[in-house]
Amino acid sequence: MRKYLRLPSDYKFAAGYDDSDACAVILAYLIRENLIDTEADAA
Repeated sequence: MRKYLRLPSDYKFAAGYDDSDACAVILAYLIRENLIDTEADAA
Protein backbone atom coordinates (compact mmCIF):
# COMPACT_ATOMS: atom_id res chain seq x y z
CA MET A 1 0.00 0.00 0.00
CA ARG A 2 2.81 2.42 0.80
CA LYS A 3 4.27 1.91 -2.67
CA TYR A 4 1.04 2.76 -4.49
CA LEU A 5 0.29 5.71 -2.23
CA ARG A 6 3.92 6.85 -2.49
CA LEU A 7 4.33 6.98 1.26
CA PRO A 8 7.78 6.82 2.83
CA SER A 9 8.79 3.45 4.26
CA ASP A 10 8.76 4.88 7.78
CA TYR A 11 5.24 6.39 7.46
CA LYS A 12 3.04 5.44 10.42
CA PHE A 13 -0.74 5.61 10.30
CA ALA A 14 -2.31 7.12 13.39
CA ALA A 15 -3.09 4.53 16.06
CA GLY A 16 -6.74 3.88 16.76
CA TYR A 17 -7.97 4.99 13.36
CA ASP A 18 -9.09 2.86 10.45
CA ASP A 19 -7.37 4.96 7.80
CA SER A 20 -4.96 2.23 6.75
CA ASP A 21 -7.84 -0.24 6.39
CA ALA A 22 -9.81 2.27 4.32
CA CYS A 23 -6.82 2.90 2.07
CA ALA A 24 -6.32 -0.83 1.56
CA VAL A 25 -9.98 -1.31 0.60
CA ILE A 26 -9.87 1.58 -1.85
CA LEU A 27 -6.60 0.37 -3.33
CA ALA A 28 -7.98 -3.16 -3.77
CA TYR A 29 -11.03 -1.74 -5.54
CA LEU A 30 -8.92 0.39 -7.88
CA ILE A 31 -6.70 -2.56 -8.76
CA ARG A 32 -9.68 -4.88 -9.32
CA GLU A 33 -11.39 -2.37 -11.59
CA ASN A 34 -8.13 -1.69 -13.47
CA LEU A 35 -8.38 1.99 -12.62
CA ILE A 36 -4.69 2.24 -11.73
CA ASP A 37 -1.71 0.88 -13.62
CA THR A 38 -0.02 -1.55 -11.25
CA GLU A 39 2.63 -2.57 -13.80
CA ALA A 40 4.07 0.93 -14.28
CA ASP A 41 4.10 1.54 -10.52
CA ALA A 42 5.92 -1.70 -9.76
CA ALA A 43 9.33 -0.26 -10.70
